[in-house]
Amino acid sequence: MEIMINKLTIDIIKQEVEMGLLIFDKNYHIICFNKFIKDIFQINKIDTSSLNLAQLHSKEAFLKIKEMVELAKQNTQNSTSIIKIYKPYKSADLILMAKILLLYGQKNLFIALLYDITNILTNAENAIIKLPVYDKDNFLLLTLDNIEYFKAKGNYTEVFYENRIHLSPLRLGEIEKRLVKNQFLRCHKSFIVNLKYIKNLKRIDNKYIIVTESQQQIPISRNRIKPLLHIIGLR
Repeated sequence: MEIMINKLTIDIIKQEVEMGLLIFDKNYHIICFNKFIKDIFQINKIDTSSLNLAQLHSKEAFLKIKEMVELAKQNTQNSTSIIKIYKPYKSADLILMAKILLLYGQKNLFIALLYDITNILTNAENAIIKLPVYDKDNFLLLTLDNIEYFKAKGNYTEVFYENRIHLSPLRLGEIEKRLVKNQFLRCHKSFIVNLKYIKNLKRIDNKYIIVTESQQQIPISRNRIKPLLHIIGLR
């Protein structure tokens, strides 16, 4: 049997990554869970007799869980994962990776595996050092230095990296909070640009456009023009 192991999986194996385990049925009723799940989701404050996965997640996140359950039904070796930022009560944000599999020998029971990968993707100051992006059912980890710009795409972010566009599961605002400030600039509500890839600025009808090394054109909001001109030494 061929076993797929990606870079993120290897990093998880190398480090002491905390893992949550949770078993639920076809109606998403939670049957049992370990201490990690209990602590993350503050389950001790919820009535566990009728606990359902829908109670622990946003509508958007729950829809993604349902998609993963359907994939698990179709393929017991399904390796699809999701990565989300979660903020526990009175704690720092966590970056979590989740996988859902059909419980071995069962048709209506599922197991969810939840990994805390915060320390793999961020440094001591909580700044991102590696950015996860989708690669079919797996994740690639991109180094920030080679990212030319980020573009908001709904609840996801497009990442322009070495002349290719990748999709990150993290929102643009979540990424912005964890970037090195002197390397990247939020130049528009939908764009963050890597300053070292700015080739020049174009002025068209009293509007500025950033032209990058790869000739990509990125808009600049009016309130970001002065900060950008100051940074690149034009004002």
